[in-house]
Amino acid sequence: MFFNVKRSDPIRLHIRKGTVDDPYVDINEKLTVINNQIQLHEIPSEFERVIIDGYTEIMLDKYEETFHIEPNKFLVDYQTGMIKFNESEEKKDVTATYKGTGVIKYPASRIWVHSPNPWAVENLQELIDFIYKKEQELKDEVSNAIELIKNKTQEYMKFIQNKTQEFLTFLEDKKQEFIDFVQLKSDEFVAYVDKFIERAEEKIRDIDIHIDIARKQTEECKQATEESKKATEETLEAKQITEEATEKAIEATNKANEATRWSIEKTQESIEVTNKAIEETQLMKIDRFNTRLIWQEPVDVFASIDIVYPKPEMGWTTMTLDNGNIYRWDGFEWKYIGNMKGGIPLVNENSDGLMHKDDYIKLLGIEEGSQKNFIGEDAKNALPNYVHTKTIVFVIAAKKLKEGVQDVQIEFEEKGIIQSVSGICKTPGIEYTAIQLEKISDADMKAGHDNWVEVCETNKEVIFDYGEYKSTQASIVEREVNPLDSFRLNIKKLGGGIESITIKVRILV
Repeated sequence: MFFNVKRSDPIRLHIRKGTVDDPYVDINEKLTVINNQIQLHEIPSEFERVIIDGYTEIMLDKYEETFHIEPNKFLVDYQTGMIKFNESEEKKDVTATYKGTGVIKYPASRIWVHSPNPWAVENLQELIDFIYKKEQELKDEVSNAIELIKNKTQEYMKFIQNKTQEFLTFLEDKKQEFIDFVQLKSDEFVAYVDKFIERAEEKIRDIDIHIDIARKQTEECKQATEESKKATEETLEAKQITEEATEKAIEATNKANEATRWSIEKTQESIEVTNKAIEETQLMKIDRFNTRLIWQEPVDVFASIDIVYPKPEMGWTTMTLDNGNIYRWDGFEWKYIGNMKGGIPLVNENSDGLMHKDDYIKLLGIEEGSQKNFIGEDAKNALPNYVHTKTIVFVIAAKKLKEGVQDVQIEFEEKGIIQSVSGICKTPGIEYTAIQLEKISDADMKAGHDNWVEVCETNKEVIFDYGEYKSTQASIVEREVNPLDSFRLNIKKLGGGIESITIKVRILV
């Protein structure tokens, strides 16, 4: 039977010779026992054996007598680097020390997938391609959904603005109507009270007249009984008129109280309208949050914004130094909102511009070739460290990512000291990524020697943790840089999903 095997997907053997020129490497790694076993990162040397702190290795022939591993013991498969433990050691952390002879890498196209399966694929590579295709389709759907949300958001904001303006117009009209109504009722109430007072004064005058008459009739009563009776009747009549006037005064007072209650009710209605207006004002303040500007440090060009600010917050604003354009993050993308340079004129002797006119006149008065404060090395030494710092930048595109030594090498022409090594990425991985910086002298490079030296401490290189856009700060052990030294990157561990890595090496010269 003939199998159509792709010869472009060979099994790769990265095996060291164990000689002086290609020796085995010392490896010390901390692993966790899962399913009663651990997997070493490299195949161990059977001659030097594997050493695990607190455990004793048992030989294969001893294991085959009982097929049982006792606690605190382990069995090593020196063909695959797999180490087995007793089930009591599950989830314990162990430290393995051994000589690494290299690794064997199997291509995904040679790893079969259980068949039949719901994806109709034969091997792991086809499954990966299938997942990638579905991921791209999902990204397209998400992009379309985001565009739809943006359009609907704009329509909603326009609708809110129109309704807000309509409400403000309605509120202003009702406010004026209420003021006119209150003024009218106030005028009517004042007129009513004035009329009531006038009538009360008339009744009081009438009462005074009747009192005078009663007094006169009382005096006449002494002279004649008949006249006294008549005067008494007139007094009783005056009393009745007084009572009627009093009842009318009480009635007028009740009407005044009723008008006062009506005024209180209208005042309460006015308070409710005012509170509603305050609520609308608070909503308008919330809307202003969506237009506020939170200034960040400027960047060199527009393409650098996503790299410098991978996780922006609503309102973050920055400027591109190459053209002065200003961009603001609206929650979905960086929106252009203006230009910093376009509105500022050039300076001249009569008016300020990009600098003060007095400073401009001073500059015009400096003669060409005037003596500076410092010259030569003195001037160089007088400057702060950041002026002496130069940066090597490695950029690895998404489709160029691979484990091992990268193709790009950069030569540094000056003598200096490495200050820091760090990195950023456009898309974080679903597991950690470790990158080592290596350097070689000009003499070794010209002689064809492969004497590359690791700049960072082992296991403390440039590390991108799961889901992180920025790496940890690498621990540097080889800081000195000589003229014409060359640098390269070696990806020790490539986490799945990470894309577009940029590594920066800052050197003080």
